[in-house]
Amino acid sequence: MLDAAGPPPLTSLTQTPQGAMQIHGAAADPKELLPDEPRMVYVGNLAWSIKWQDLKDHMKKAGTVEFCRVLTFDGSDWGRSRGMAYVRYATEAEAKHAVVTLNETELSGRTITVDAWTGSKPRSGAPKGCGKGWVSAKGKGGGYG
Repeated sequence: MLDAAGPPPLTSLTQTPQGAMQIHGAAADPKELLPDEPRMVYVGNLAWSIKWQDLKDHMKKAGTVEFCRVLTFDGSDWGRSRGMAYVRYATEAEAKHAVVTLNETELSGRTITVDAWTGSKPRSGAPKGCGKGWVSAKGKGGGYG
């Protein structure tokens, strides 16, 4: 039977197999509690040749870039670009500043679009490492089943 003591505490300690103590929850890292979506921006009309490093260098003109991902057709970091990306800044203010200052700027000979992120984090169609002929657990969706 479940204990009716209520929700777990916001901070908890666990011990690793090596004996070290780890802090989890609110006290672990306050930055982890910030939601991603308000700090994220969409970047469109990218050249297919653009790499994430080039995009990050351009986008850091507006603030501290924590994460940058160029979306590809196969979901890998090396596949053919889909011409769009998403970037996460350290703060919501930096993301808003990026939309104002970097929208319609030039990157690799193309005028890029920078706008507020409006959706959930993008996902590729197939699970990573499954290739194009993957078969789902229900037997639908691929050529190898």
